[in-house]
Amino acid sequence: MTIRLIVMDSLVRRQVAITAGSKITRVAFLNRLDPELPSLYEAAKISTPIRIFIDKILASPCIDLSDTTIANGMQLLVDCKKLTANRCAEVMNSPITDSELFITGQ
Repeated sequence: MTIRLIVMDSLVRRQVAITAGSKITRVAFLNRLDPELPSLYEAAKISTPIRIFIDKILASPCIDLSDTTIANGMQLLVDCKKLTANRCAEVMNSPITDSELFITGQ
C-alpha cells in the first residue's frame, strides 16, 4: 500500500510517498491487545519473560509486526496461556489501518 501525504516543508508544498510495511505505532499495538492488557500486566509481575517482552514493546518507537522478537513474544503469551493462538493471529495479522501506521521522516 502506498499513501501520499501533502507535507508543508519550509512553506513549500510537496507530496511524499510512503510505502506502508508492517510497522505500527506502539499505541496501536497496545490497542490491539487492549482486552488482554490487565492480565498481561498481572502476569508480568511474576513472569520475567513476559515483563521483558512488555518492556521491549514500551521501549520501541514502533512495532514491526514482521520482527521475530515480536512474533516470539506473542508466542510466549500463547505458551503461557495469556492469549489463544487465534487471538495471537488476529493481533498479528489484522490489516494495518491508516491510524495505526507508523510513519517516519515527516
